[in-house]
Amino acid sequence: MPEREILEGVAVRLVTDGERKRYDGLLDEQHYLKSGQLVGEQLRYVAECCGRWLALLSWSAGSFHLADRDEWIGWSGEQRRRRLPLVVNNSRFLILEGEGCPNLASRVMGLCLRRLCADWEAAYAHGVLAAESFVDPQLFGAPPTRPAAGCGWARRAVTAACTANTTPRTTGRSTST
Repeated sequence: MPEREILEGVAVRLVTDGERKRYDGLLDEQHYLKSGQLVGEQLRYVAECCGRWLALLSWSAGSFHLADRDEWIGWSGEQRRRRLPLVVNNSRFLILEGEGCPNLASRVMGLCLRRLCADWEAAYAHGVLAAESFVDPQLFGAPPTRPAAGCGWARRAVTAACTANTTPRTTGRSTST
């Protein structure tokens, strides 16, 4: 299918309970971090075109402590405690093998962000004020300066993260405004 038809025809929707096994299986097979256990409140999405799954996205509770984010927002410890539920983390984002085309990732992320707040409100009775995403530049190169153009994303900081064996690695972070 031509790129233009895919980009115009792609739609993002919530994963149903009946699709969860397939969703988790694809993440386990194709995502370098696997499916993983999401923390706290969470939503899972599939991007599809003509019934064909193209991409998977998971959103979960925002990172508990993130100095760069907290400084950027400018909140106190008490404000962070009260408002952290309004921040969500893009836990997984996978373009399925053999389904990619130029601009698909940005298109899918943009479509998902446009509906995320309403879906979160329906599921958890509160909206979303900010979304954060982490990209490992050692695996994927530097994140684009304008990811999901038109959706308010901006590169905010490069943060230090640790793997399970506590080896520091650099992770670029983007935050939605």
